Amino acid sequence: MSQSASRKDGEKQGAKNIPQPNELCNKSRRTATQNPTKFSRNQENHELQNLKDSIADYSGRVKFLEAKNSKLTQKLHFSNEVRTREVSNAMTLCESELDKLRNALECEVEQKNRLELENRRHIFKIKQLNTKLDQISKELEETKSFEARYREITVKYGQALIDNKNLKDANNAIETTQNQQEKGSLMS
Repeated sequence: MSQSASRKDGEKQGAKNIPQPNELCNKSRRTATQNPTKFSRNQENHELQNLKDSIADYSGRVKFLEAKNSKLTQKLHFSNEVRTREVSNAMTLCESELDKLRNALECEVEQKNRLELENRRHIFKIKQLNTKLDQISKELEETKSFEARYREITVKYGQALIDNKNLKDANNAIETTQNQQEKGSLMS
């Protein structure tokens, strides 16, 4: 197929290079002297030259496209490397952030558990202290009657001390008067 296509292309190019009628007039003098085989050989050489030029153009175009393809392949490879590197860096960054967040979350969970345990201890202590407070309040209520009695006894004790002092003073006064009377009777 490619040979027939290249032949058709060559024929078209050859047709382009076929001399025009006004050129034939100028060349008619030359061609009259040339024999037909030489003329057909020259025409074949000319067509071959056109085919060679076409092939050279095609091979140049193929080389150009191969070079462009190579550059695009290199760009694609470089782009893939950059993308892979950036994705890898992003993954590494995300994983490190996730590790940090996991560690922070674990610390928060540990602290929460520790605080809940301390809270339970404090609640237990508060309940114990409330129980003791209730007992002390009951005892305080019971001591109020004793306190009133204590005040009463203290007042009676104070009164008894005063009475005792008054009695001692009276006794001393009586003894003194008796002693004086005894001394007076002895003297008399």
